[in-house]
Amino acid sequence: MARETFEQLRGVGQLAAACRALERGDIDGAVAACDSLEPARAETPAWRKLRARSLFHAGRAEESHAELVLYLDSRPDDFDALLLAYRILHIRNQRSGPGRLADLPERLTALMVRELEHRAVRRDGDWLLVCMDVVTDDRLAGALRANLVNVLFGLLLTGPGKAAVGERLLAGNPEWSASTRLFAAGVLLLFCGETHAALERLAALATAGQLTVGDYPSVVYALNLRVGSGDPVALAARHRFLQQIYDHWTAGLAATLPPRPVAETGARGRPRRIAILTSPLVNAYHAPTNRVLEIAASLQRDHGCEVRIFEGGALHYRTEVPLPIVDFYNCNHASMLRKSIGHAGLEFAKWSS
Repeated sequence: MARETFEQLRGVGQLAAACRALERGDIDGAVAACDSLEPARAETPAWRKLRARSLFHAGRAEESHAELVLYLDSRPDDFDALLLAYRILHIRNQRSGPGRLADLPERLTALMVRELEHRAVRRDGDWLLVCMDVVTDDRLAGALRANLVNVLFGLLLTGPGKAAVGERLLAGNPEWSASTRLFAAGVLLLFCGETHAALERLAALATAGQLTVGDYPSVVYALNLRVGSGDPVALAARHRFLQQIYDHWTAGLAATLPPRPVAETGARGRPRRIAILTSPLVNAYHAPTNRVLEIAASLQRDHGCEVRIFEGGALHYRTEVPLPIVDFYNCNHASMLRKSIGHAGLEFAKWSS
């Protein structure tokens, strides 16, 4: 399936600046870089897809949706773009869209079935070989590869087949790229029960500097899934990787932010000002949202603090997922558009990225 990966776009003139900005989390910079392209580069399929992703991460879902509709006119079978369109419908509490975005779940399923059928024909119906092909194929769209692995392990591979995949991944291959080694470690962790071996491989990638800042949250998310299954080894490792995330992010901030003198704060008689940085808020029935609101209410009501909530936009969605997971968290478009949020009889100002 033809697609433009980040690796390809990095070398396409002015699009490279937008790719780099999006990778490091500079969402406004990515949108600005897309909008500043010269006319010859603008409004091409590659530009539309990159701009749609940037707009989505900036919380501008409606504009992102409009770009995706135009992009899918020329690339109707782009799995990543269809999945992003489906995610936009998800945060709008819709299952399907009108016209060209109708029946998205069915279209996504059909693309996966077609991909597996083609690979099964090439491998004479040997699902073990098909699975190894999928795991080690860096050319596959990240989200497509993750979803195919879920289908293979969930429906097509028997117990012995899953064990055979684990044995081959444990043996490894020195010619595998870093991204394949990372993805294979994720398969060992999430599908083969090989937590120790997976952690050794993840640690080796980290030591070699082959885990990007953007990879670490996905690694921690995968470890959280194992922790939720009662894996004590994953529980111990989670804190180590969280520390590595902190070290990477603080080092990156120190390298990019200009030095500033620390201003004196907390003057007498002035309430302490507390900023809470959080992922997208959903509703009071969503446990992470409820916890944020309870903390905010306690700080303001019981401790007299002035509280402001800084809510991340839809920044948790990645199509280029580095592990065999669907890297997407709950968010609600209507909640994201609100400027404040109420809880326990209090109202809190809310800023969104």
